[in-house]
Amino acid sequence: MTEQNSPDEPLFGLRVDHDAGQKFLNASKWASFIAIIYFIGIGLALLVSVFAGAALNKAMSAVLPGIADLGSVLVATVICVSLFVLFIGLMLYRFAKLVRTGIERQDQRSFNEGLRFLRNYFMINGVVAILGFVLNAYNIIAASLGRF
Repeated sequence: MTEQNSPDEPLFGLRVDHDAGQKFLNASKWASFIAIIYFIGIGLALLVSVFAGAALNKAMSAVLPGIADLGSVLVATVICVSLFVLFIGLMLYRFAKLVRTGIERQDQRSFNEGLRFLRNYFMINGVVAILGFVLNAYNIIAASLGRF
């Protein structure tokens, strides 16, 4: 019968040594930088979409009154996408902060929690990449069959 590891016992006796800790600290700095870029991009996208949506509403109401709310749809879509991207950026930011805290304070629980956020970040990005691949493949097939 094999022995089960307790949650506090390291798997296969692995621990983060000084060199690995420095690499994780470096990775957390880059993750913080990238997360901040996410947040700046979200802010700019929201700002541009509000002005573009208002201008689009004004222009479309003069040309085609039936679709005058197209700008509002644009703003709502950008807000929904921005919330999703904000969620992803927050996960990356939480990874950076928790891993840095875990290494600096030698707190295994914070370190593990940070790695959990990184795992979730990559899982969500993987699902989005697969969905993008499937949608692109569908569009290519639909266009080649002339059903587009």
